[in-house]
Amino acid sequence: MSFILDFSKRWAWWQSLQWLLLCGLLLVWSIPGTIALRNLFIVSLAFSIDWRSLISSGGWRELPGAMWAIVGLTMAILLHSLTLSSDTQWSLQEFSGQWLKAMLLLLMGFMLAWQAVRSGCMENLLGLVVGLLALPVLFTLLDGCWMWWHDGAIPFGIARLTGSRTGTSYLNNLLLAFLAVDLLARTGQSNRPLLSWSLPWVLVMGILGLLCTWLLATRNGNIGVLFLVSSSLLLYLIHHWYQLPKRRLLAFLLLSVAAVVIFISVSYRTDARWSRFLETAPIAWDIDHHDAWRKPINETAQMPVLDGGEVAEGSAYLRLSWIHSGLRLVAKYPLGVGYGRNAYGHAMSLYYHEPYTGHSHSGLLDWTLGLGIPGLLLWLYVLTLLFRHGWRAWFLWRSPSGLMLVFLVSGFFGRSLLDSNMRDHMMEMAFFLFGLLLAPVAEQQDRT
Repeated sequence: MSFILDFSKRWAWWQSLQWLLLCGLLLVWSIPGTIALRNLFIVSLAFSIDWRSLISSGGWRELPGAMWAIVGLTMAILLHSLTLSSDTQWSLQEFSGQWLKAMLLLLMGFMLAWQAVRSGCMENLLGLVVGLLALPVLFTLLDGCWMWWHDGAIPFGIARLTGSRTGTSYLNNLLLAFLAVDLLARTGQSNRPLLSWSLPWVLVMGILGLLCTWLLATRNGNIGVLFLVSSSLLLYLIHHWYQLPKRRLLAFLLLSVAAVVIFISVSYRTDARWSRFLETAPIAWDIDHHDAWRKPINETAQMPVLDGGEVAEGSAYLRLSWIHSGLRLVAKYPLGVGYGRNAYGHAMSLYYHEPYTGHSHSGLLDWTLGLGIPGLLLWLYVLTLLFRHGWRAWFLWRSPSGLMLVFLVSGFFGRSLLDSNMRDHMMEMAFFLFGLLLAPVAEQQDRT
């Protein structure tokens, strides 16, 4: 990766400007109503990067394989939009407004991280990024304490800064993943930490992140945290299996299992929706005899009634119904209806011959409906390459950035099954972080 120019002292002020612009972007990225400001920061940051080092002297040939796969996927999306989309203009608008912006942020993250790697401040850059991503989490906790004191009740599921608890849960899970990887690196599994933070601050933020998980009460977010904690504990046990006394490892294993059980129990007890989920699921899957899922989502939509007289749990009913109907639409349109955030709505309009808008609340399902089975396979191939880059970097060279890339890829994919995260700022942020974490992984590969 010799194509990236080293930063000398006379360029330090320019690097500071880049980081300042990055701070501005991270501060507003998850706040609704700030699209123009986000774009301003993105464009300004893009102009501050020296792209000549990427496109000259054949340096682009040394990019990681996953990034080349993404370039190929980009061409496939463009070709699909021009030839197979049911609405070419709509798909091209989505391609330029959604996908190309994410690709730009992928490259921006890669370039910023590579400059930081070469100047020896990668931990500082990641510490800055994670600290700014944590601000909405801290605000949600403080705001929750204020509402609790003012109203006398714990405000479960309320996140006023980002406008949705799903968005805040996404940030909170990212924060916990970074902290988990940093703690694993500090326990002797790597020769350097992931973040520049002190250990007490890492532990405090971890506790606050778990408190935010409890306060937000998002089921998909809780499942993600459960898998994150379980994976981290498993990696710790594997690494220390032959290094620590078996009694100590057994005690650690029992405490870990107890912690997971307590987490599941608290999540179940604080979210009343779980009690109706099992009854709601079979009704939601029966889309031929219940049609509430086809109606607009508003106050007049009538949910089915359960056997006990209770109304079906709305979120579970709609998500499962949309998934079932979406799978039928995939079978009907195996080559897709065109790339776009609301591909589900377009497929519904084509199938039922009536106006329909919206997404399926499953980013992966919308992606498949948009680009078809071939598009799904291409996306899974890209994720596999990203996962492989991170896996090799962690297990061969003990790079904490590699493990974080593994967690980021698996978490983003898992969340896309039941949440619409392959769109807007959540996709932009994910691709920026992909690039940010690929750079140190690629640098390590170049050394060997």
